[in-house]
Amino acid sequence: MRGVLEYIELEVSTGCQMNCPFCYKGYTQDTQTMSLDLFDAILNRLPPSVREIGLGFGDIDRQPHLLEMMRRCHARGIDPTITTNGQKLTDPLVEGLAELCTATTVSLYRSEALCFNAVERLPPGRPP
Repeated sequence: MRGVLEYIELEVSTGCQMNCPFCYKGYTQDTQTMSLDLFDAILNRLPPSVREIGLGFGDIDRQPHLLEMMRRCHARGIDPTITTNGQKLTDPLVEGLAELCTATTVSLYRSEALCFNAVERLPPGRPP
């Protein structure tokens, strides 16, 4: 029996101010961002079995279309998820993630007030 593709990861932007030793993405200030046209082209080629997309990026604020990408995932019945270092979670991003993101993982949890408050405001995860 062949496997069914249910999950993919897309790197929708690069560039990160952190240099975390555990991160596979690495440190770069050279930011490139995926366009909405390319994102749509990828979504259009996915098999219907894909139920979840992990949206990858360095800093969360370097992909200006992140929330719109999540909306487009939902329109196709796909759950968007992210992992973030939590350093640039602003109030508008937290509100957007609470509404649109199926799962938000914070890979670096510092005691800085902005990060702590943003993470605490995110809704609890949904059980599978």
